[in-house]
Amino acid sequence: MDIPTALIVDDREDQRKLYGMVEEYLQVRALIVSNVQEALDAFKSHTIDIVLLDVKMPERDGYECARLIREMDAKEDRHTPILGVSASVFEGDADKCMVAGMDAFIRKPFSLTDLKNTVHSLLGRSISGGGAANPW
Repeated sequence: MDIPTALIVDDREDQRKLYGMVEEYLQVRALIVSNVQEALDAFKSHTIDIVLLDVKMPERDGYECARLIREMDAKEDRHTPILGVSASVFEGDADKCMVAGMDAFIRKPFSLTDLKNTVHSLLGRSISGGGAANPW
């Protein structure tokens, strides 16, 4: 089975490091970037199977990034799953994610098991015993 590539977009360096540490547990190859422009460039130049997208970023936010990815998807007649990620506690954030074209939303802090289950669900994969053990 091919390892799916996850484009992970987060402006915080500590979060990017954490994602890098858990890519084996998530059973993905992580392509980690720090802003919307880097995400769009990576999306254009790599085959991306899923996007994990921080919703609240400076300059251009995750909502705009999701809309732009959807425009690129439409030109290629495809649908790349997008998971919105946020520490925000505001009601309606999940709805904003869906309106922007995201497929799911997960709130920080989340458990690695919840993240893995959500990622695999969006990829249409069943969770098996394979992969690395939970690193925490």
